[in-house]
Amino acid sequence: MRLVLLLFFLLIPVTSSALEISNLQAQVSSGDEHVSLFLSQKAAYKVFLVENLPPRVVVDVPVAHWNGKVAMPDNYAGSLIEKVRFGPHDASTSRIVFDLNAVVTLQNVQLIRSKKSTGYWLEFDLVGHVQTQKKASALTKSKTVQKPMIVIDAGHGGQDP
Repeated sequence: MRLVLLLFFLLIPVTSSALEISNLQAQVSSGDEHVSLFLSQKAAYKVFLVENLPPRVVVDVPVAHWNGKVAMPDNYAGSLIEKVRFGPHDASTSRIVFDLNAVVTLQNVQLIRSKKSTGYWLEFDLVGHVQTQKKASALTKSKTVQKPMIVIDAGHGGQDP
């Protein structure tokens, strides 16, 4: 009988609970934005900035399921994030992409154990570069090609001073 029970438990597939992502939050303070994602369990992660246009913040986690609507919160009042996307990156990785409206610096990336429930908060800060963008747009405007102006001097003879 013990052998049967042992075989029964050995043959039952062991299923680890899949990582779930929920509760995307973004707080705005002085033009900077603090982004938080709730993860159902501790997980390896990679957060990095893609600076070519359009700029993006990418978050890679093990294969996960997103609970709810994949979108910025309805009460999002910031201006740095245009939209959020989620999907598989490869067979072992899920990817979250934050499309940005501006060039930012990524700071304070951390995984923090939740104090109120089981799970973890993956958090990071986006620091905008408003002055840099204004300078860049001014440079872009000054580099626009204009047609040359041709001025014809009728001349009345004699020497020019």
